[in-house]
Amino acid sequence: MCGRLGIVIEDIVAFLPPSGRSQCAATCKLWRGLLPKISPVARQPSARNIIDTIWRTGRSKKKKDNLPRHAAETLGYDLFFVVSGIRLSCLVDCVSLHPSKVLTLLSALRGLHPEFQHVHALVLGDDVFFIHRVRFVQAKLYDMTCQMRNLLLVDVTKVHADSRPQCFQDDGRMVSFLASLVHALMGSNDNAKIYFLDDLMDDIAWLSSTAIAGLLLNYPVIYSFRDVHQSESNALAMQPLYVVHVETNDNSTSPRTLLRFSVPVALIPHASYLALIRARSRLQYVGCAVDVTTSTLSSVAL
Repeated sequence: MCGRLGIVIEDIVAFLPPSGRSQCAATCKLWRGLLPKISPVARQPSARNIIDTIWRTGRSKKKKDNLPRHAAETLGYDLFFVVSGIRLSCLVDCVSLHPSKVLTLLSALRGLHPEFQHVHALVLGDDVFFIHRVRFVQAKLYDMTCQMRNLLLVDVTKVHADSRPQCFQDDGRMVSFLASLVHALMGSNDNAKIYFLDDLMDDIAWLSSTAIAGLLLNYPVIYSFRDVHQSESNALAMQPLYVVHVETNDNSTSPRTLLRFSVPVALIPHASYLALIRARSRLQYVGCAVDVTTSTLSSVAL
């Protein structure tokens, strides 16, 4: 019920004065701490200031431990998209970050711009994700309300040599995981900056890391292993894949990737489904100009 109410409120909140938002927030405990924080930011931080802050924070007395400038630039743009609300989350794949460095970085960024109070870190194994807590929670509440039927769930478990990817419906494990995560995020205060997912939720043992990463990155197609004990190989090898790539379209800067995902061609029911995938990918980034390109890979050796 709270999830459905939240979606309705999200649609009308932009038209409400601050007093109206407070009244709406008071009607639902789950959204009480969320609604007052989703008003537009008067001044967005610049990508260059974020990059410079990351680079300075990554400096060390030992030269070999310094954060490379190119890594600071890649991470800086990712965090710029997150704090601006263009993306809900990002994965740090350009550099290895220890949790202590993550906390130092977030503290420095919060001093740069107040909107960074909503940016938190999730640690899954050796991977670090940054999320915009408010917008991420909104999106996951929608997924939970739809019982994951708004997503294409693909089982890539390879049981035998001829196994093929298959669509499936969530048996409750993904919804349970998201419910635990949303509860933790909504119950935290602004001083809680980092969450260790392995310690936070028991449900994680029943989900593959591939599925969790897809949910955290808000992919429309989620690859999962129904049998987590058979996740060393997958059924995508040598399967034709339809790839969607979304990048920024800004003449002042080089194009930056916002989203890149794939779906097995064999699971696309008809041609109009491709147009739906493209449209949804574009609508996910209504706050900026983007280009959506698609391609088909005849076979992928994994």
